[in-house]
Amino acid sequence: MINLKNLIVVSLFSGCLLACNTTENIPRETIIGAWSVDAINDQVLNQQTSPVIMFNEDMTLSGSASCNNIASRYRSINNKLVIDSIALTRKMCAPELMRQESTFLEYLNKVNSFEFLNGELLLIDPRGKLLVKAKRIKQ
Repeated sequence: MINLKNLIVVSLFSGCLLACNTTENIPRETIIGAWSVDAINDQVLNQQTSPVIMFNEDMTLSGSASCNNIASRYRSINNKLVIDSIALTRKMCAPELMRQESTFLEYLNKVNSFEFLNGELLLIDPRGKLLVKAKRIKQ
């Protein structure tokens, strides 16, 4: 005959294991969405002129490189990131803004992975160097 006390202990233990294993309520970070670039190569940017990147669900990338608009496609598996050639409008802006844009596009072309740290998106090169840091734009 089954001991009622043992049955209760086993039931409680099983319930604890199931509760500890559930992850459905833990939000998972995703690259999908709009991001405002805070820093390029550890250089903090003026938020009024900082680039904006939008990673769309259809694997397209769009946004502003500071002065000009950008468009591309991307692929992401796990935390690897491949950004295809970037199409760019051809407006002229102030020289310092054009330099910032040029640096941003140069670094964006070097990205091969991403991470999240304290809610920020970190774009990283193949050697593990942080290239771009961005914050999610709340919509």
